[in-house]
Parts: sequence; C-alpha cells; structure tokens
Amino acid sequence: MPRLALDRRRAQRTAHGVASYFPTCDEELSVWPHDPKGPTLQEKSERKLNMESNVQINEALGLLEDVATNSRQELKTLISDKYASLKSAIIENEQSLLGRLAEAKNFTVDQSREIAQNLDRHVRKNPWLYVGGMAAAGLLLGYLAARRHD
Repeated sequence: MPRLALDRRRAQRTAHGVASYFPTCDEELSVWPHDPKGPTLQEKSERKLNMESNVQINEALGLLEDVATNSRQELKTLISDKYASLKSAIIENEQSLLGRLAEAKNFTVDQSREIAQNLDRHVRKNPWLYVGGMAAAGLLLGYLAARRHD
C-alpha cells in the first residue's frame, strides 16, 4: 500500500478522535510491499533449501513405505507358515488324542459298572446294615439343618 493511503487512514482515524501512532495489522501488512527487484539471495537459498528438504522427506517417506510393505508381506508369509505347521501338527495328533479319549471313556464306564455291581451285591447280602446307615445319615443331616436355622 502506498504511503499516501497510509497517511489518509491515519488522518481519518485522527478525525474520529482516535489518535494512534501505530499502524493497524492491515496497515502493517500493506506497508511492506514486495521488492520489485524480485526475491533476495537469502530468500532464494531458503526456497531452494525448502524444496531440497521436501524432496528428501518425500524420498524418506517412500523408503519407509516400501520397507513397511515388504515387512508386512514377510510377516504374512511367516504367520501363514507357522499356521500351516501348527495345523499339520494338530491334525497328526488328533487321531492319537481321539484314541486316548475313547480308551479313557471305556475304562471309566467299565469301572463304574464294576463298582455298581459290587455295591448291589453287598446291599443284597446285608440290606439292614445299609438301611441303618442311611437312617443315621438322614438324622445327622436333619440335625445339622435344624441347628443352622436356630
């Protein structure tokens, strides 16, 4: 903004009773016009440095992205290989595990059946002994339950 316009604004403010010796923000920006000769040597070197640093930053970001992509692919391959080996190990051990579970089930069933047959045989030989034992157990449980409510 030319100096004449700046003086005119100051005159308008003074006429309204607002006297200020400092320019406003708009005036500060417009007081310093760009140099008609073009950018200075320092400005040119700063621009060149900024452009070079932007290129270097973009190259570094590109390298990081390539490394991340390669690492991601390597990680996927590694995980899929580990998963495949784990799956094959589980499949190999599945049959032996199922065989062991079937043996354990058969053993448990046979033992339970044998215990039940022995108990049935003893109860048939001495029925009053077991009736008295069950009566005593019932009385003890009744006593404990009644005592808890008091």
